[in-house]
Order: sequence, then C-alpha cells, then structure tokens
Amino acid sequence: MFQKLDLQKIKKGGLKQIKIMFSFWENKIKERRSQISSSAWSSDQANSLLDRLIEQGFSDVQINQLVGELYIAGTDTTSLTVAWAIAELLKHKEAFSMVESEVLKNEMNFDKINKELPYLHACIKETLRVHPTGPFLLPHRAQENCEVMGYTIPKDSQVFVNIWAISRDPKIWDDLYHLNLKDSLAQR
Repeated sequence: MFQKLDLQKIKKGGLKQIKIMFSFWENKIKERRSQISSSAWSSDQANSLLDRLIEQGFSDVQINQLVGELYIAGTDTTSLTVAWAIAELLKHKEAFSMVESEVLKNEMNFDKINKELPYLHACIKETLRVHPTGPFLLPHRAQENCEVMGYTIPKDSQVFVNIWAISRDPKIWDDLYHLNLKDSLAQR
C-alpha cells in the first residue's frame, strides 16, 4: 500500500544515481565513438572494453546496460561475501578471535594479506567456498560430445556448473564449516 509513496526516497535516490552513472558513461561513449570514427584510428589502438564494444557495433543503450550489470555484479558480490564472512565468524567465536588477533597485530595491506594475514585469507577463501556469490558458474558450451558421470553431454550443449553443490560435497569436504583452519594453515 505504501510502496508507491517511496517514503524513504530510496527509489528516487537510486534512479538519481543511475542517471548520474549513465550520463558519465554517455559522455565517455560519445568521446570514444568520435575518436574511433576518425580516419586516424586503427583497431590495434583499442585498449579497453569500451573500444572493443564500440568496434563490435554495440549501441549506447547496450553498453550502458552492460556497464550497469558489471557495476552491480562487482559491488554486490563483494558485499555479499563480506556479510557471509562476518556471519560465519560471529557463529564461530574461536575463529573470530583468531582473525581479530591477526588483524590487530598487522597493518592491513592487500598485497600482504597472503603472507601476514594467513588466517584471514583462509577465512575469506572458506567463505567463498561455503557461500559462493552465484550458485552456478557462468554457462559453458560443450566443445565436443562427452560423458560425465554416466550422462552424455552432446556437442554445443550449454552446461552450468553447480559450484554450490561441489563446494558442499561431503565426499570432498569432511567438515562443511571448516573455520578451524589451523591444520590447513600448518600445511602451507
């Protein structure tokens, strides 16, 4: 009933941000289109995704839609992973304490996360395993006829890989939530 009112101005604010983003990209697209259409342009000068999309004949609307999807995919997956990591750490107090101790002892630096924050790194990887950002990987196409687990996959079939099921297969993973990562860290 009150949805149409947009009392918190979420819809209006979101639309405003989308218009700002698209107007920015529209200017960039026009600029690149004019450069590409000039006689001095050659295909080997293309150094960005935008250049290639324009060369392939994508319209401004198609480019804007793709950029919007990439933006949403890039921000949404990161925030979901962080939210799941925090939720899992809150459920596993010992793991939370170990991450907290590691973070407080070290300077946060992306380049050093593998070496100086191995437990945090392992927790992030475990979060991505247990809570993948998409249950299926991007679709693939079978390049030839093949057989997988007794099923025939015809050539040119579209194939989806169920990463969610693979990452939770009890034949592979003995402990679904393996946030006690001391053993795996010791093997490094």
